[in-house]
Amino acid sequence: MNTAKLKRLVKKNTKLILILTIILVFVAIFLYTIITIESLSKQIVVPTQVKLIPYVSGNIFSYNLLFYNQATSMIPYFLINYKMRNISTLYVNASLYKDPVPKKIFILNTTNECLFCYNDTAIENYLARDLVSYGILNNTSHIYIININNVEEIPNNSILIVLNGLLPSYFFNTTDNQSNNTVLNKLFLKGTNILYIGKSFSNVLLPSGFVIPNKNVPYYLTSNTTKYNSTLKKSLLKEPLKNFFFDNATFKFANMSYSAYSATNANYKYNSADYGFLSYINIYNGSLVVFSNNPNSWPANEVSSDLAKAISEMFWIPKYAEGSIQINSTGNIKNLSIKNFGIMLNVTNLSYNASIPYYSVNNLKSLNSSTARIILYSESNYSINNNTIYSYIEYRPKYTINGSLSLPPFIIQEQSIPISMTVFINSSAPSLIVPYISIYNVNSTRISEQPLSYVRAPQGKNFTFLQTQSFSIPSGSYIFSLKSLNGFTYASAFLNIPNPNISLVYSDFANNSYRFYLTIHGIPLSNINYTISLNGENPSKGVINNGTIIYSLPQGAPELYGNLNFSIATLSRNFVYTASNKPISITVSGKYIEIGIITVIMIILMTVIKGPNKDEFYIDIPAMPSQNLTNITLKPANIVSTFDKLNIYYHWKYMPLSEEEVKTAIANNIRYGGMPVFLTYHNIESLLNQLVDSKYLLLEDNLYAPKEWIEKSGHDIVYLATFKKLRVWFISHAYMFTEIDTSEYADIIVTIKGSKNYIIIYSDTTKFKNVPIYKNGQTYLAFLNYDLMYEFKEKLYSMEGEDIEKLKFYINSEKIKLLDADTPESTLA
Repeated sequence: MNTAKLKRLVKKNTKLILILTIILVFVAIFLYTIITIESLSKQIVVPTQVKLIPYVSGNIFSYNLLFYNQATSMIPYFLINYKMRNISTLYVNASLYKDPVPKKIFILNTTNECLFCYNDTAIENYLARDLVSYGILNNTSHIYIININNVEEIPNNSILIVLNGLLPSYFFNTTDNQSNNTVLNKLFLKGTNILYIGKSFSNVLLPSGFVIPNKNVPYYLTSNTTKYNSTLKKSLLKEPLKNFFFDNATFKFANMSYSAYSATNANYKYNSADYGFLSYINIYNGSLVVFSNNPNSWPANEVSSDLAKAISEMFWIPKYAEGSIQINSTGNIKNLSIKNFGIMLNVTNLSYNASIPYYSVNNLKSLNSSTARIILYSESNYSINNNTIYSYIEYRPKYTINGSLSLPPFIIQEQSIPISMTVFINSSAPSLIVPYISIYNVNSTRISEQPLSYVRAPQGKNFTFLQTQSFSIPSGSYIFSLKSLNGFTYASAFLNIPNPNISLVYSDFANNSYRFYLTIHGIPLSNINYTISLNGENPSKGVINNGTIIYSLPQGAPELYGNLNFSIATLSRNFVYTASNKPISITVSGKYIEIGIITVIMIILMTVIKGPNKDEFYIDIPAMPSQNLTNITLKPANIVSTFDKLNIYYHWKYMPLSEEEVKTAIANNIRYGGMPVFLTYHNIESLLNQLVDSKYLLLEDNLYAPKEWIEKSGHDIVYLATFKKLRVWFISHAYMFTEIDTSEYADIIVTIKGSKNYIIIYSDTTKFKNVPIYKNGQTYLAFLNYDLMYEFKEKLYSMEGEDIEKLKFYINSEKIKLLDADTPESTLA
């Protein structure tokens, strides 16, 4: 090999070796980096997260009956002392039951009598576990299996779970040689609560397991078949307290309230009701709760979950009152919090009347036979699936009444109100009473004391006196206690001092003129001092008259734009109302700016750069002939008839039409030369104005109706137009409602979220001159528009008379709510 070839070969191999060396270095660095990262990751210790174990317990510190609404009703009140840790929000449900709370739980043995109950052992095991999780049982051994022949030995006020699929025939055997005193009746008389999973009661099970017809079905077991309700399921999924797995009921109890005589000749009532897909009935002193399907129709773990949930809630036991609140923790939740909270139950229907002592004493006896049950739990979803913890407080209250305290349901701050007070003195000689009122918040923290004028009471059992007082305390809910000089409590009452509702009812931004309207529970304020300013400037003082504050800036002040913050000082509070006056602006989109720049550039290029000469051609377009317009004549009767035709098409009756609807009605029902008549909005407006002027049509709030409808329907245009507005809103929200003149209880009955709402239309032609009040729903007085409602308020509170005062009272207490047909969602939704 010559020297030149050798040099070329060495040079070539040297380059190859260099490239390979560089590649190996990069690979080594990469591998070293990977190994180092893995080594470091193994050395990093991830701290384990400490699981916070929630804890809550409580006891009833004190309780009371609070008079409410001029002492016509009572509110049960409980002050709870509680301890909690590792809980951000505490949820509380409180109930005052008419009957004792069940203590022991039994499951009926299904060995001999069984229909579709093959999962009974699994259900029993899951149920015991779930009841421990709910805190109902201390351990799983505290649930008992009982044979059918021993059910009469169950202790009073117990729970008996029947998983047999049908009721065994033994329940209908007679006892004590009395045909109407069956084993089932005997169980209900001793307060047994039966939770049953199975078919309807038309058949029973023999001890051998055979099914035979039930020839001795008592009246209270009357039932109706039902079908799967997907709408109900969707609604219940939004209510955690009613969210059961069971959703395929086959029957439910017939809705009834029935009185009957038992074997002991005492009068009892049967009351049935629904709780989601569950059906239950209160019988004598007990209850029957039904999951109406086969025990195997849903998984065993879900069956046990539903049974345990029902037992923990005990929704079937009749209640005098109930209430719920939630308490947000403050500070570090890991620290043990020991505090008090007060809970108000809803108003009871057990009223107190000093003039009818026998009635009042019986009411007090009823409440003193009740059982208070308060549940404290740690999650909003009442379920054991999210590790919620539960604590139960049970108590048998013993209420006493030493007098009465009559206050309105709410008062306006700084206004004097009459207070009626009764004290039970039981004195054989005249005595001196030195009363005073202590005011507490709902957590029983004393806010203030207010002495009253002393009075001399004659001898007797009770003494009633009246004094006028005013109170300067912030808005909120309070407990007022009437006490003696030595601290003895005669009576307590619940009172609310609400904030006013402030609305801007008129604004003229150009002239800086504004009008505000202030109400409390719909009642306009009067004779109240106020100070108002805008953006912290131009203060003005005055006295509120009939709820109205009129405010203007000095003459010549410029128009203000943006957010206008009105500060209104009244009733010892400062309220801020923000209005917005946005300036008119022209917004140019960025894409149009880009198009403009491109256009300018193109013009410059076309100007600077001259193209080659081109031959120019022109197109001559002759003048187009003018369009022929056809003048037609429409008879008033033909136009009026379209109102009826459109009503028939939409399945309406006497419903006024808007301009758009009249345009549609004419196009659909009037022909000219075989062609539909399409009118412009200008033509429609002109046509309708002529028909209104010639008395063929009536107009109210941009709605038109034939004059002949007034005589046929018996209602004026205001009534029909109000009904039409509400109808449109009900249909758009898929609410069920009664048609015009089909109900004897109200002008309209609409069902919203399962609750009935009774609507009376404010019109001279309503059948309900006296607005009715119903216990099972809310009453509304509906107005065509806000102006008519505002006019009604002004007239109402300037009038006097017994009926007027009664109406004011019902509106004041929200037994009757005022409804603007233009914005029903603000009141009804």
